[in-house]
Amino acid sequence: MTTFATFVTMRVKNGGNIQQFAWQSYEPGYNYVAGGVGYTFRPFTISDIVEASSSSAASMQVQLPLSSESLKLLEDGLYVQGPWRVDVNVYQFTPSGAGLLSTSTSAKTLLASFSGEMVGGSVDETSVTIELGNRVDAVEVQIPARVFSRNLTGRPPKL
Repeated sequence: MTTFATFVTMRVKNGGNIQQFAWQSYEPGYNYVAGGVGYTFRPFTISDIVEASSSSAASMQVQLPLSSESLKLLEDGLYVQGPWRVDVNVYQFTPSGAGLLSTSTSAKTLLASFSGEMVGGSVDETSVTIELGNRVDAVEVQIPARVFSRNLTGRPPKL
């Protein structure tokens, strides 16, 4: 039986498209490199991607342990220099015998990807939560209204 593992990467860029943070949440002490970017370990979790069909808006939450680095991300990325863009990717791979990402030679498969701006956040006594938003105009807004007449549809069926 094949065992699969998942890991998450998060890349944060400021308004000038300059990278501020690049983190992976799977293996402590390991610098995962993908596309020329080194992702250092930081413990964080992500929520499900929530999509509102009425506005075609999607959102996601990222929760980090309370630290000076997490607070800097929230303050600078939302209030001081924001809004910053955050790219989150979820990958699947087959771990080695030790279950480590660093010793695995298997291919990493992208399962999900989310890109959004920091739109909100909160702090409690143990964690920092960042709300990511992705707002896309609803498709139905760009479709002109149609009026159907007998000339277009023919006679209505009789029951």
